[in-house]
Amino acid sequence: MKRLTVFAAYFVVISSAHELCTREDAERLSYEIAELKENNQDTYIGCFIDVVRDRDLTNLQGFFPATHATPNTLDFCSKRCRILGFIYMGVQNGQDCWCSNTYGKHGEAPHSQCNVPCPGNRDTMCGAGQRNSIYKLVQTHNENYVGCFIDVGRDRDMTNFQGLFPATHATPNTLGFCSVKCRKLGFKYMGVQNGQDCWCSNTYGKHGEAPQHQCNVSCPGNKETMCGAVYRNSIYIVGHKDTYIGCFVDVTSNRDMSNLQGFFPASHVTPNSLSFCSRRCRANGFKYMGVQNGQDCWCSNTYGKHGEAHHSSCNIPCPGYRDDMCGGLHRNSIYKLDG
Repeated sequence: MKRLTVFAAYFVVISSAHELCTREDAERLSYEIAELKENNQDTYIGCFIDVVRDRDLTNLQGFFPATHATPNTLDFCSKRCRILGFIYMGVQNGQDCWCSNTYGKHGEAPHSQCNVPCPGNRDTMCGAGQRNSIYKLVQTHNENYVGCFIDVGRDRDMTNFQGLFPATHATPNTLGFCSVKCRKLGFKYMGVQNGQDCWCSNTYGKHGEAPQHQCNVSCPGNKETMCGAVYRNSIYIVGHKDTYIGCFVDVTSNRDMSNLQGFFPASHVTPNSLSFCSRRCRANGFKYMGVQNGQDCWCSNTYGKHGEAHHSSCNIPCPGYRDDMCGGLHRNSIYKLDG
């Protein structure tokens, strides 16, 4: 009886804290499936320790079969985490799907300890009891962030309103959800406001730009990202989807990438961001961009001659958008440019 009580209490906590797992939005899932096709390129990192009272990963997206009719698979968990904008996923004990932008605070475990098969595909392993099989996700990051912009209630900056959360959608707002909605409708830009609005438009900025710190309301579906504020839109380009590759070593006397596009703030008034660097490199016909030490924007058609670095070495926030990482000291965050 005691064991059943503990399980029931655990399930109640999951159900109340993670409504996303229990109230599926059919429209949203159809967009997810169309946008996030089968992808076997997620990179397995290793088996890592979890602690119940101090979770290693921050966001629980599923407890199987309690909150999902379908059994857990790596692909299902990957899609859930990517649509929410997370960098890593962890599958645990065959039934948990966790998402986060960090991992490993309790250390790595032997690979053999992640030995529970995934119920939906028993040829793959889904962690074990208090053990996460961690994967780095192939994803689009917030590289298309433009800035924080003013909105006016009687004269809206953006033209097409796609949802007030949670009033018109069962699931909480995320950058991924709004992006997919706007892109599917053919718009160039999206704006997320006050944590709950999703706007689409082909123009923006008629009321001017606001200081970045004024877009300070976190997205309910992923509280590690910002969704504007009251009459403030966090604006994103939705037409391009640059792909994060990894953190790579640079050497001052023998640069990894060939073309320096900006040293901030010396050569540009605006602070560095992934979006700025992406636009510069794309406009000049390059295939890849690298952001370094928070202030350098590099472009090139090749990368990696000095090898890959551990992801934790790319740990300096971008001054123009501090939710994104702009490399580290002699470390480039490398992206493959779309278009």
